[in-house]
Amino acid sequence: LAFRHAQNHAKEIRTKVKQILQLSNDKSSSTLEETIEKYLRSTIQKYDVSKIASDVENQLWTTLYDYPALRSCNELLRYITSACRTAWGLANQNPPYYIEFQTIKYDKLIHERFHTSDTDSDTIIEYVWPCLLDGRDRTCVAKGVVITDENYLLTSKTASS
Repeated sequence: LAFRHAQNHAKEIRTKVKQILQLSNDKSSSTLEETIEKYLRSTIQKYDVSKIASDVENQLWTTLYDYPALRSCNELLRYITSACRTAWGLANQNPPYYIEFQTIKYDKLIHERFHTSDTDSDTIIEYVWPCLLDGRDRTCVAKGVVITDENYLLTSKTASS
């Protein structure tokens, strides 16, 4: 959530600046865009991520409405802010980094199996840790840790039948 909201917030900032300044595709616009990118990178540690954290919190509270005590859990609130700060930093690198956690087929170039995984299966049933990908060419910077299990799909289908 933090990463998605940080990416959206960064994109929104860039879009608004382009609209306000009516940037076109000429050299001076390109120079200004590079300056904005440098500014965002140089202020990563001091940028106010409270709007991003608030968006993440609201989505969590909506999803976890049965647990109202979470709203006042200081450790969770600090964790959310810390996750948003890290996500903001990743989203504003040049090139930006991407977190990948939705692929369902094991790929040895971007994944490592968790020790309890079925080593004969390429079916990812759970991410223990997401993959970190370079924004230029989507090469893997840090492998994700996944659990693979061919029988999981059969078991869950049987259980739901």
